[in-house]
Amino acid sequence: MLASDCVGSIIDGRFPLLRWIGGTERSSVFRTELEGDPPRRAAIKLIPVSAVDAGACLDQWAAASSLSHPHLVRLFDFGHCAIDGDEYLYVVTEYADEILSDILAARPLSPPETREMLGPVLDALSWLHARDLVHAHLKPSNIMVVDDRLKLSVDRLRSDGEFGRPSLSSGKGDAPEIATGILSPAADAWSLGVLVVEALTLRPPVWNASSDAEPILPAPMPRPFSSIARGCLQVDPAIRWTLSDVRTSLQPTHAPEPTRGSTPTPPSRIRTMILAGAVLVLGGTISALVVASHHAEPAPPPVTQTSVPAPAVTENSAPPPTASQPQSSAAQQTAPEPPAPQSVSPAAPQPWASAPPQSVESPGPAATPLQGAVVKGEVASQATPNVPQPILDTVQGHVRVRIRVQVDSQGKVADAAIDDPGTSRYFAAKALASARNWKFTPAQVGGHSAASAWILHFQFGQTGTTITPIETAP
Repeated sequence: MLASDCVGSIIDGRFPLLRWIGGTERSSVFRTELEGDPPRRAAIKLIPVSAVDAGACLDQWAAASSLSHPHLVRLFDFGHCAIDGDEYLYVVTEYADEILSDILAARPLSPPETREMLGPVLDALSWLHARDLVHAHLKPSNIMVVDDRLKLSVDRLRSDGEFGRPSLSSGKGDAPEIATGILSPAADAWSLGVLVVEALTLRPPVWNASSDAEPILPAPMPRPFSSIARGCLQVDPAIRWTLSDVRTSLQPTHAPEPTRGSTPTPPSRIRTMILAGAVLVLGGTISALVVASHHAEPAPPPVTQTSVPAPAVTENSAPPPTASQPQSSAAQQTAPEPPAPQSVSPAAPQPWASAPPQSVESPGPAATPLQGAVVKGEVASQATPNVPQPILDTVQGHVRVRIRVQVDSQGKVADAAIDDPGTSRYFAAKALASARNWKFTPAQVGGHSAASAWILHFQFGQTGTTITPIETAP
């Protein structure tokens, strides 16, 4: 099948194959550009004519090109082409900044991330079903983030009730009835159940298609996701949960979990939920790290997130009042006046800074800190990951990795571990190797050198790598 050796070809005289993204045995996907000023990034998929019903594919793409929904990928163009004498169909769509399957290759989604993912997916599927269309290929590789918005692919949509036309490929997320050629919205509900299980456990349900037994979940799952999975994974489409049932189960008061082997009781109340459409957005966690790492600074910015923990208090620092938690008058009267520190370390840079952090020179000899006082450590030297530029050139946007580092009282890295691998095992390994070569000026507790903990935020992009260190303890 097509691969990177086709890069440089121009499809239909308009779409250059700029970079091979990936593919399967039956298709290959490349990055391309749409004409304009400036040109717009897009993706182009090539499928051998011999592998599909060409007429059916072109009809499906013609119908999909007229669809417009905020959570459906736009289809720009499609047609027929030849490369080195071989005949292909091509379809041009929006370019995805992230794909759910790439994220799941590194880690599972958390329950909050899964809930945020389900909102846009349910919106898009409901919109399609209302127009007698079935997605028919709901799986992680067809769930994408385009310009910070979660979207579903549209290049394989089918008609409700369609029978007899084989799909481009079959997969582990396909409903049992698809093997008989029957397509309906219930098939999307089954695939949604498989998606939820895979997103949370990284494994599909265990199911023997030759038996009547219901699928078995591969690992314990929190509610309401266990209820959703069991309700959607009913072999009989007539008793399978609908999208409305799934929406209702996501409400704070959700339906009881169905008993295996019995017909699940659909939730009784339905209302629309409005949820965020981005995947892998962990802003709350990052904000918490920023606040915790700045507890010794003289004037940190106000924090309005009520979920962010208050900074630790030492003899050299007191937690400043925030916009959401004003300081009470009683607290002002009882809080002891902190002694002036003998040495003040410079403010740590904000995470994901656009320029690499610079090592800061020590302020020079200072008086011995007061008994029990804490003076934060500093970065003495840092090592940048050695990533070849051709590999950085393949990054679309940024790849972010978080490394947790334990520093001993001598300022040497005693241990380093991946705290968040981001979406790439390759870049996570590079960041970890780099972190192990960092050196620090030890923190001081009561005038004595002490061990400390740091979080190193790595951001890889085409223009290079930036690293933001944040000390979290002492």
